[in-house]
Amino acid sequence: MKYLLLLLLSIPLYLMLHKYYPDKFEEKYHYYFTGFIIINLLIIYLLTYETPFIYQLLQNVYYSDKNKPTINLNGVDQNLLLKTQISQNQMNQCHQCHNPIFSQDLYLYKLQYIQPIQFGGVNDISNLKMVCPSCYSFQ
Repeated sequence: MKYLLLLLLSIPLYLMLHKYYPDKFEEKYHYYFTGFIIINLLIIYLLTYETPFIYQLLQNVYYSDKNKPTINLNGVDQNLLLKTQISQNQMNQCHQCHNPIFSQDLYLYKLQYIQPIQFGGVNDISNLKMVCPSCYSFQ
């Protein structure tokens, strides 16, 4: 609550500074300040009303595999390897319509969570599915 009051008090302070020192404020500073206010209000909303989602998100970030490289150093497309593995787990079929998945068209297929993270799903390969572009467009 104190943070929200401080944020709301900063708006008249900014307007008063702009009134007395208009030559110091360019138009881009108005956009920066507006963005700052909107982002802070969004953070306040998320932390107040969407607390379980934030905790689940932070937990997934904290418990993600820390040994995986974030940069591909060996020239192999990690996304393609992941899609190949999931495709083989699904017997080379779309998860929804069961159309065949061909290896040359693998880049067209979309990865989705079986159970979305915001509804308690885990950020793991066992919770991923591949769907064809037509099934993905109808969702």
